[in-house]
Amino acid sequence: MVTVGSKADGHACSYAGRLEARSVTPLGLQTAGRVTELLVRPGESVRAGQVLLRVDNTQALHALEAAEATLRQAQDAYDRVRPVHDSGVVSDIKWVEVETRLNQARSAFESAEQLVKQCTLTAPTAGVIGQVKVELGQSVLPSETVIELLDVSSYYVRFGVPESEIAGVHIGDRGRLRIAAIGDDQIPVKVVERGMKANALSHTYEVRAQLGRSEAVLPGMIGDVTLDSRMVDGLIVPTECVRLMKDQPTVWVVRDSVAVRRPVKLGAYVNSGVMVDSGLQAGDRVVVEGYQKLYNNAPVRY
Repeated sequence: MVTVGSKADGHACSYAGRLEARSVTPLGLQTAGRVTELLVRPGESVRAGQVLLRVDNTQALHALEAAEATLRQAQDAYDRVRPVHDSGVVSDIKWVEVETRLNQARSAFESAEQLVKQCTLTAPTAGVIGQVKVELGQSVLPSETVIELLDVSSYYVRFGVPESEIAGVHIGDRGRLRIAAIGDDQIPVKVVERGMKANALSHTYEVRAQLGRSEAVLPGMIGDVTLDSRMVDGLIVPTECVRLMKDQPTVWVVRDSVAVRRPVKLGAYVNSGVMVDSGLQAGDRVVVEGYQKLYNNAPVRY
C-alpha cells in the first residue's frame, strides 16, 4: 500500500516515426504524349535544368514548322507593304491588317515553340530522384505526376503524439531517434512543427522533428523517437495499482480500513509510475498488492 502525494518526476516519451526528405516535388508534363526517353532512375542525383524524360514531339514539331512558315509569310508581307504604306500608297486600314497578321503569326509561333518545350521534362532544382512512376513507351496525361524529386539537404522524422500528451510537446524540444535498420546509433532530433488538428481516426497530433545529422538514412525508414525527459509535477501512483474496469482505469483506495474501487483519469507516464489527473487526493492510501481478493467495502488490515 502506498500513500499518494504530489511530487515531481521525469517524463520521457517514445513514438514511432517515419523519415522523410526536406521536401518532395511531384513533377509532370503540361502536355499528353508517349514517353520516348526516360533518362533517370530512382536514387540518382540530378542538377537544376537536367532533362529527365521526353515524350513524342512529332506533332508539336509539325505545328512549329507550320507556324514558322506562316510567320515568314507574314513577315515578308509586312516588309513589302511597309515602304509602300510609308509613301502613302497603301491605306491605314490595309496596313493595320498586315501588322495584325504578323502579330498573330508571332504569337502562334511562340505557342508552337512552347508546345515543343513542354514535351521535355527538366528538373526545376537540384535533388535526388525519388519515385519514377512511368516506363518507356507509356502514355502520360497533362499534369500527371511522373517523377518525384526529393530535396535531401536535410531529413525529418514525422510521428503522431496522443492527444493526452500533445500539450507536453513544444517546438524546440529535443530528443533522439533510433533506426533499427542502421544499428543502435541514436541521432539527435529537434521538434520543428506541431500539428494543431488531431487525426480523426487515431486521435493523434502530427509532429515533425529535424535530424541533427543524416548519415546512412533514407526517406521512408522507420524509427523510434524519444523526446528528452521533462519534469512534471502532480499525483503519481505505481502503474501496477491501476486496473481496467469496463475500459475505465480504477484503483483500490483504503479509507477507514475499508477498500473502495475508485475510477481515475490518468495523465502521462513517468519514470516512477503514472500521473493521476483526477479521482485521487493527496493522502489517499492506494493498494499495490493483493487487490485480486478485494471487493467494494472489503475490510482491510495493514
